[in-house]
Amino acid sequence: MTSTLDGQQQFERALRDSARRLFRSPHWLESDQLLGLGWSELVAEDPKLAIRTLGEEHGRELARSRTLELAVRAGAALPESVPATATSVIVLPSAGTIFDEGTSKVVGLGLGRPLEAGTVLLPVAGDNGTQLLELPDTSVRWLERGLLDGRPSMLAVEVDLSGTTNRHPCNWRGAVRYGRLYLTAEYIGLTAKMLELACDHVRVRHQFARPLGSFQAVQQRLANVRVRLEAAYANQEAAWRDPHQAYAAAALLSAREAFESAVSDCVQVMGAIACTWEHPIHAYVRRGVANSVIFPDEAGLADAWHGLEHAEITLAEVFE
Repeated sequence: MTSTLDGQQQFERALRDSARRLFRSPHWLESDQLLGLGWSELVAEDPKLAIRTLGEEHGRELARSRTLELAVRAGAALPESVPATATSVIVLPSAGTIFDEGTSKVVGLGLGRPLEAGTVLLPVAGDNGTQLLELPDTSVRWLERGLLDGRPSMLAVEVDLSGTTNRHPCNWRGAVRYGRLYLTAEYIGLTAKMLELACDHVRVRHQFARPLGSFQAVQQRLANVRVRLEAAYANQEAAWRDPHQAYAAAALLSAREAFESAVSDCVQVMGAIACTWEHPIHAYVRRGVANSVIFPDEAGLADAWHGLEHAEITLAEVFE
């Protein structure tokens, strides 16, 4: 038993090291680079390890890639006829409900870049549940570009449904759950990195001939961040053990709260340097805030957690 656990830990460390080296690239990472890491095989065998590890390292390294889309696709359990290549884009609605069939044009959020868009996959609510419509890239008009820090892939789009070619069954509830769990992992990675930066700063920065970290008020603030981070880890673990949507919602809420505490307390103990471009912590703040702007539905997440009897979770409750 011990040797098995040691082997799993060694594998996870190796995966983290590989992901960290890959995500440190200053350039946009194409899907085939992520697939070359063995994503498809890993997520099929151990989705928890794949999504948790890559999500955390993606946040720590402020990477730019399509890992969120890959996680959503994995949860959707798409048929093999839908290629897992860099030529597809998932469009998520920015309205309050899943798009109904028969709508001629819709505005949403694209997980992908215009140059990669060979196929667009659009979730649509129908009598037989949510399906993914497959459309040619000529039906997509990109409205806004480069507006979201750290998320150059997420662009506002207008989609013309008249060019629909195929429709695919999918497990959209599974896609939403994996999307929540991926975002949970990325918030955890952002929070952990911000806490590391703050701790490093208070160890070397002196005031009144003493390190800042020796003051109880500073220690209390950083301890508060650590407590919330550990709570996020615990909720993340619980969400992987129970497939109910509410637990994934609780994990995401907890991770967001940990990030918000890091923004408040880590920036506070670091002082003015944290408010400048000279120190890198501002980049982590902006990435997390961008995530919260893109996926803002705190009320829907709270309702999912507090109302366990509500089995139906709509797309807009996470991807609004």
